Amino acid sequence: MEPVVPMIAETTRSSRIRAGCQCELIESGDTTSTGEDSDLGAKAAWIAWERQRRTTELARALGVPLYRLLHDGPRWIRYPVLATHTLGILLRLRPRVLIVQNPSLILALLAGLARLPCRYKLIVDRHTNFALGQPASLRKSVFTMISDLTIRLADLTIVTNQPLASLVASKKGCGFVLPDALPALSGPLQTRQLPGSRNICLVCTYAQDEPYEEVIRAASLLPPDVFLYITGRLDRARFSKPTSEILATSNNIILTGFLPEDQYIELIFSVDVIVDLTTLDHCLVCGAYEAVAAGKALVLSESAANRELFGETPVYVTADHDSIRAGIESVLAEVDRRTAMIAEFRTSYRRSWDSRFKELRDHIRRWIENRKES
Repeated sequence: MEPVVPMIAETTRSSRIRAGCQCELIESGDTTSTGEDSDLGAKAAWIAWERQRRTTELARALGVPLYRLLHDGPRWIRYPVLATHTLGILLRLRPRVLIVQNPSLILALLAGLARLPCRYKLIVDRHTNFALGQPASLRKSVFTMISDLTIRLADLTIVTNQPLASLVASKKGCGFVLPDALPALSGPLQTRQLPGSRNICLVCTYAQDEPYEEVIRAASLLPPDVFLYITGRLDRARFSKPTSEILATSNNIILTGFLPEDQYIELIFSVDVIVDLTTLDHCLVCGAYEAVAAGKALVLSESAANRELFGETPVYVTADHDSIRAGIESVLAEVDRRTAMIAEFRTSYRRSWDSRFKELRDHIRRWIENRKES
């Protein structure tokens, strides 16, 4: 993500707490001439139990130290160990404002229960793990009960879009919309010459919510000089027999496998169009932000969350091959206009994101000052 604070000095210290448990302290010091956020780092802290780029970059932009606790054991060992060290950090630091990442839901619950005795304001940076669209089950009922409790216990729950903020409000929480910042992609000095007359990248992780088989079927119906590149770890792919047959006979569909970041960025800058699809209604995908940052025409899933954030800049499709093929054909027919729309949107998006970020930062500062006066 692109830092909002112009210059951030970051120091990362890592220590092994006990077997299987590691604490990474990422200290972000504001090096701007005004130093207006220098007080945040001393009075606020961020704790996470997972690696997530959004968390790292947002903590860095705020100038708040990030304590990332990691454990590679099974849940029945991992959660007690991480909880113990989280409480140790809270007792040692006594922050006026605590920010936590959710996932983990258990971390959000622990931080919420400790909020009153530790006397801090709690902000939960919540991703899209609301179990929306999942079939009813005992597991979902328990998850939803805990999730709703964490929303009520938090002073502020950050979400990426307005539909999720409305959901938080319906659970008697306080939602704050802050989508991801645009990634600070560094374009390669020279893009790669790809074989197609037009080239498309499907940003993919082969997750259950990604209709990658429908994209493959759509690509097989495109002209043979239009090439599709599909990223992601192939060991996670679950191809049906018809899809495997398409892949075996189509020369214009390339499975890249997992790419190192420099090769991935080179591919993003080399293609004409980026496609990133999900069947989850309230999910904003990383590929969309990367496409905007790289200035590439974009195809996204039809959803209220996407339309609210990106407007008419992308081409929208549903999760079936006919709609996907029509969307790809549409964006290719007007790729220059769509690319220009992306460039214009990128400028307005950065301005809007900066404004929302400053509002969040001011919120934190007011809480710190109110605690100081009390």
